Amino acid sequence: MRKKAGRKEAARVARPGRRKWVLLCGLLAAAVLVLGGRCLCSEKLEVTFHHLYSPKTVGGENIRVIVLSDLHNREFGPGNGELVERIAALRPDLIAIAGDMVNADDGNLDVILTLCSKLLELAPVYYSPGNHESSLMYEKGSPIEGQLLDLGICGHYHGGQFRLPVVGGLYHGDTGLFPKYSGGMYRLPNSTIFVSRGMRGHNGLPRINNRPELAVIDINGRQETNYS
Repeated sequence: MRKKAGRKEAARVARPGRRKWVLLCGLLAAAVLVLGGRCLCSEKLEVTFHHLYSPKTVGGENIRVIVLSDLHNREFGPGNGELVERIAALRPDLIAIAGDMVNADDGNLDVILTLCSKLLELAPVYYSPGNHESSLMYEKGSPIEGQLLDLGICGHYHGGQFRLPVVGGLYHGDTGLFPKYSGGMYRLPNSTIFVSRGMRGHNGLPRINNRPELAVIDINGRQETNYS
């Protein structure tokens, strides 16, 4: 009887310790999930670096191209001051804008016009229309074409909205699951294309594992590749 009573007493003493341990593990797991979720859904601007080999460059010449797309009237800091500062620090030779910097249902061009005026102080800016600019120009008679446009690169797919490790983009409304060109550099039979992941979400959906992208392409004669 005494042995049984002793074991019951020991169990009674140990139980609160186990409860504390389980509670601590639960709190740690919750903290990891919260922090992991914040990282996966982060809206903090990400700078990505890419390389394009070109035999046309001379000697050790390097041409740095900054690529922007799919801003959809978003501002990183008042007047996009944070975005402009980040671009200035990268010292571009050329700034290429791949479209959808505005919204087709919003005729206000102040955000993009202000941004472009600031970018022109840093480097030449080449702007191609996306489907939102095209809607404003051809359906609503917006003057945006006469104020902004020149050269084409690729955007529109928002990085596939959700990005899976190794696999890449998960979905886009135009192509369905696993869009072939969702973000990065791609070698085609006779050329190379770069697809920006863009800087804002699509149809109100969050970006997961897919931070807003400010892309840098260095073009030079080094035999390096980083194609998808």
